[in-house]
Amino acid sequence: ILALLENHVQKVDSNFLFIKYYSHISLSDSHIQNFFPEYKDAEFLQHTFYATKFQEAYEPFVQNMRLLYEKFYAHKYSPSQFIDKCKIYPLHKDLFTSFLETGKFYRKEDMLLPEKDYEEQRFIEDIIKIFSFISQTHSLFLVFYQMQFSSSSFLKTLNALIRDSKLK
Repeated sequence: ILALLENHVQKVDSNFLFIKYYSHISLSDSHIQNFFPEYKDAEFLQHTFYATKFQEAYEPFVQNMRLLYEKFYAHKYSPSQFIDKCKIYPLHKDLFTSFLETGKFYRKEDMLLPEKDYEEQRFIEDIIKIFSFISQTHSLFLVFYQMQFSSSSFLKTLNALIRDSKLK
């Protein structure tokens, strides 16, 4: 794994690197940081998926979003102000604000079932907008282990994240 990281560093042409390996050993932040010394101040966010653990929807993206908000923005912006800065879909503002405040998503209005697919697409776009906003001032390294046990909401969000060219 370390050799693959080293090889990738020499020819970085993408913001994403996927490594498939069959080991239960996770790399520490310092191991990864050794290969990216120019990002010594970056946020390294690691998550392991397990076959035996129930996952929340959009895990770990929303949990990391809340963690990063609390670490970097809570002293500057209220949750509502932060969400406004990220320019998310107005009908989702209450959802994300409540999550930043309580760790739970609360919605004031009912969701229309015929709009479910559209709402899901916009929700994923909102997660990407939040990460894009954060990545403008903080380099992020997201490391995922055992992705074969991840949820479909995670995979849809990861796919959208990879396609988004604004992330650095």
